[in-house]
Amino acid sequence: MKWLLLFIGIVVAPLASAEAPVLVIHSYHHGFEWSNQVNKGLEETLEGLDIPIQETYLDVKRNYSSAYRDQLKTLYRYRLAEHKYRAILTVDDAALELVNELADAIGQTPVIFSGLNQYSRERFSNIPRLTGVGELISLPDNLKLMSSLHPDAKRVHLVFDSTATSLSYWRMFREQQEKEGEQL
Repeated sequence: MKWLLLFIGIVVAPLASAEAPVLVIHSYHHGFEWSNQVNKGLEETLEGLDIPIQETYLDVKRNYSSAYRDQLKTLYRYRLAEHKYRAILTVDDAALELVNELADAIGQTPVIFSGLNQYSRERFSNIPRLTGVGELISLPDNLKLMSSLHPDAKRVHLVFDSTATSLSYWRMFREQQEKEGEQL
């Protein structure tokens, strides 16, 4: 988390003289611990700088239907057309995916991502000015750690739900499993 906040501070601090705000789009909801920690870190990092921040929440942990997603796209297309932002900070996958789908509405606005699973430039090629910090979860390394902590364990069960985060983790798991073969 410290590296993410340092990175954001370095990237956003030059915007201090900007009149337009930085838009922070959280994938989840206000009160979700990860969102709270990101907000706290932003406040601490930007304290004393004159950088207006606008926060918004997509609430995709509780609402993840395609109909809801379509409504979000309509809402944010309108919002991005009506307001100019100095930069957009996305928190987790759903926020960056939405911004990527609305790239025509953001134009050359810089986008900074955080907490992204499975980053690839091709996946977000619609956004011309993109930088950020991703997450990498290594299943082989985690399984080795589990084995060292519980050498008598014979099985590991993975539990997923139907949220976008779980589906992303499942894809990541499958790709790593195919790469590592039967060793997993």
